[in-house]
Amino acid sequence: MKLSQSAFAEAGNVSKGSQILYEKGSAPTADYLAGIALAGADVLFILTGVRADPGVPRDIGKSVTVDRFRYKLCFAIIAEEYQAADIPLDPMAQGIEAMTMYSELMARATDPDDGDEMEAIIPLLRHMLRKRLRAAKAD
Repeated sequence: MKLSQSAFAEAGNVSKGSQILYEKGSAPTADYLAGIALAGADVLFILTGVRADPGVPRDIGKSVTVDRFRYKLCFAIIAEEYQAADIPLDPMAQGIEAMTMYSELMARATDPDDGDEMEAIIPLLRHMLRKRLRAAKAD
């Protein structure tokens, strides 16, 4: 993205010191991930080194916005469900799971501005997550 560490830290609403720690491998917060996603960062690539769609141009993030509230909601749901399933989850994996859930939420919504529609989709996504966690625990 050709941003300085200070500019990237500002996008994530953290100090430059925190930015440096994240670059060295410390687990970032949900707020930080949402902030840099809003600035156009490919969060999935940053966390995993793999692009969700390798055919997507690097600057695609400039035309995509992330709703912080909905991302944070997905982040919280992931934490709740993993805890309920008694499956450990590190913050980095939680961020990846939250971005995946957020993407699914937005893909299923016909009108992302319709709060009632969003509230109807979330239980379905929660159910799908629970089912996946049960299967993972059984293995």
